[in-house]
Amino acid sequence: MVQPHAYEIQANGKEEAVSTRPSVHVREVDCVGCRLCFNVCPVEDCIQMIEEPSGRAPITWGQLSASQREVTEDWEKMKAYRAKMGIDIH
Repeated sequence: MVQPHAYEIQANGKEEAVSTRPSVHVREVDCVGCRLCFNVCPVEDCIQMIEEPSGRAPITWGQLSASQREVTEDWEKMKAYRAKMGIDIH
């Protein structure tokens, strides 16, 4: 916070107010594409959701369960599958 009388008497305080205002930074490495930030952001057109290809063919949980049931039922096998496929979950 800018203390009263902490700036020039002829300044309007705008620079100090803007420079001390908290700002939001998206940690893209942690983004999972859930769109929660996009849905609740009060600033119109502030956030753009851009799909970045993973280089892997898309697969749903149902498809994975049907093709490799053991991966969906055993935690260690799921971890091995994620490592093999290059899937990093934070």
